[in-house]
Amino acid sequence: MFIFYDFETSSKELLGQILSYAFIQTDENYNEIQRLTGLVKLNRTQLPDVGAILTNKLNIDQLNKEGDTEYNTAHKIYSFLEQAVTQNKQCYLCGFNSNSFDLNFLRNLLIRHGINPYFKGQLKNKDILHYAQDIAITQPDNFPWHSLINNDDPDSPFYSFKLEKLATTFNCTNNAQSHDAIEDVELSISLIKALEKTFKSSFKHFNPIHIQHNPLSQETLSILAQPTRAIPEKGKTPITHTHWLYLNKVGKQHILLNLDQAMEHKERLSEQETLLNCLRSMNENKHYFKAAPCSDHPIDPALIDTLLQNPYVQSIKKSPKTYYDMIKKDWDIEYQIHEMGFDLIPKLKTEIDKLKHNPESYTAIIKDFLNGRKNTPNKAIQQTFNYCMQLFNRYYLNQHPNPDKRHMTRYIEPRYITGELLRDWNNFQPPSLQYETLLDTIKQAKAPNESAHLLPLKALYETFCKTHNIPLNIPSTTPPK
Repeated sequence: MFIFYDFETSSKELLGQILSYAFIQTDENYNEIQRLTGLVKLNRTQLPDVGAILTNKLNIDQLNKEGDTEYNTAHKIYSFLEQAVTQNKQCYLCGFNSNSFDLNFLRNLLIRHGINPYFKGQLKNKDILHYAQDIAITQPDNFPWHSLINNDDPDSPFYSFKLEKLATTFNCTNNAQSHDAIEDVELSISLIKALEKTFKSSFKHFNPIHIQHNPLSQETLSILAQPTRAIPEKGKTPITHTHWLYLNKVGKQHILLNLDQAMEHKERLSEQETLLNCLRSMNENKHYFKAAPCSDHPIDPALIDTLLQNPYVQSIKKSPKTYYDMIKKDWDIEYQIHEMGFDLIPKLKTEIDKLKHNPESYTAIIKDFLNGRKNTPNKAIQQTFNYCMQLFNRYYLNQHPNPDKRHMTRYIEPRYITGELLRDWNNFQPPSLQYETLLDTIKQAKAPNESAHLLPLKALYETFCKTHNIPLNIPSTTPPK
């Protein structure tokens, strides 16, 4: 049983929210059983990225008029998934590039509302992008590589595995991708059918992780070669190889070291940050990774010796916990929702529902959270209480009829003014810059209907920034004297 899905969101950042969603449940032959689609009202704390709206072309006024609340949306989606899992024992949740994007938004949506998104392991994740990549890698001579070359940049072409490019190549569509959630889901299903028919390859039985290496082996000098896409070059094979050193495994997580990257930075490998950039954790439920032992490789044996003597590498080989301690980040909870764990998810739901039915209970709920944290000697559990309070407070800011302005400012300022809340400050674009892009896009539109969906966004930017004292530099509409 498959459940195909897609989201359009207010941002690429996980601090954003789902704005439209589509799910189609099918049988094993991709015959539709039922579907769930909908729009979501914009949360009070959400100022959508201009780039996101330029891509998905959603109209803010329509979302707020026809969309449901995020709270109701979370429960609708969970009920849809729960029914499918209950009836079929095990389902595959499938999307295009979903494991690195949509899946994170889905888990954030559910956990933010006190709903466990894991379904006791009965909802397996499959990514259609990984399936297409695997066919290309395992059947390179039959795969139409030339059709996927991106010629937009002649100086630096690459093989584009975007949904639109693949769908056009395999005659699933002749139109440009609409970025409408339900149309993208339908297109993804059509692509799977075309790939299965063309390459006699089963999507259901496709395994995204296959490592021909015994993680319990002491054969530390074994080098793994991973077939990957090469840069398009006339007369050259489309496949190259990345070389890895297998270090350890915990549960479904494989820890490996990228040797090609290590060679590029071999003079600085003693530095923890440099070494960290060469390390990867491959999750069997999320990533695509296939590799096999390789004796004929370009890796300098002296580099291998150096790495094996590195204290960080030695620690990781003894215990994978070392690696996860090294990569632990001080990010906002919505970037690492798994840090919430399982224990406090039901409590979060209880308190959210309590506040929903009695807005005056906010202060008492916060006191209860603080007492729970105080009475817990374990620091890790105390941190979980902190995360739980953060998520509860965000529900409060978005849904309470009259949230405290001081609490609102404590969220808005690091999110939209300083950018401190973002995981990557280097990519932070303040509202003023995004607003400039928005005005330029509206001005350059060739016809009014091309920018009609942007006018409500323009109005939102002006109102939101005025309300929260965010500098916007709105051009004066007063004619010069």
